[in-house]
Amino acid sequence: MTFTFLLFTISIKRRQYTGEELERLVRQQKLEEYHNQQIHKFMQ
Repeated sequence: MTFTFLLFTISIKRRQYTGEELERLVRQQKLEEYHNQQIHKFMQ
C-alpha cells in the first residue's frame, strides 16, 4: 500500500461516485501502481 493509494481511498470515502466513475478511478490507480512497480524493477 502506497501513500498515494491511501490518499486515493480517503478521497473516495469523502465523495459519492457513480459506479462507472469509481471503476475508472480504480483502473487508473492500478495502472499507476503497475507502472511504478515496473520503474522500480528497471532501476534495480
